[in-house]
Amino acid sequence: MQNYSVYVQNNIIEENLYYNKKILLSYKIEYPQFFLPRFQNNLNKINLYYKNKAYELQKTCFKKIFIEAIEEYNYSISKGYPVRQFQILLTYNITYNQYCVLSLYFEQYDYLGGAHGMTYRYSDTWDIESANKIILSDLFHEEVNYQNYIKNIINNQIYLKQKYDNNFTFFEDTEKKVAETLNTDSFNLTANPYGIMAYFQLYDIAPYSMGIPEFFIPYNPKTMTWPHCNSE
Repeated sequence: MQNYSVYVQNNIIEENLYYNKKILLSYKIEYPQFFLPRFQNNLNKINLYYKNKAYELQKTCFKKIFIEAIEEYNYSISKGYPVRQFQILLTYNITYNQYCVLSLYFEQYDYLGGAHGMTYRYSDTWDIESANKIILSDLFHEEVNYQNYIKNIINNQIYLKQKYDNNFTFFEDTEKKVAETLNTDSFNLTANPYGIMAYFQLYDIAPYSMGIPEFFIPYNPKTMTWPHCNSE
């Protein structure tokens, strides 16, 4: 079976936006562009999807966030408060790229004044033979209750971290919060070893200082399937 990994080109849109000769908003938006001759038509659809999302974020910076930055600037000047520069930063990380499957996550950091910024993560996993997204249920045998399976592994990992690692802090009643905030879209695939990385947003199950909580679900052929290329 051929590997069929894709070539990745990084694209960047960035600018500083000024008001009264001061930078009130800086943004840097990174998005990928994928190339593989055999599946280029499908990859072009995926490329357009990410390009459109990047330019939609740029439009939001101009039409919404910059306006908010000006309002914050005028308020701060009127009150004698320090002027804070807003910032938007979008980056991505490709976590799986082989056998006609692409998996990646994006992190968007927003600083809009206040004590600290916020980071939000979202992810996609693609079958490049069809240009369709792979969803979490696709990765499990039909008879498996995959949500309970994942929650049990996550809760066990939390228990072990709380018991043996003083560096980890979670909110009280963690199992309830895991059940309430687990998002079946919040995952990406990994290689070496194969598995699913499930994650939660900031403040879902742990304080801000813990960052974005991640939990590795190792590939298990008894419960899971693994996407691969059908073309040879």
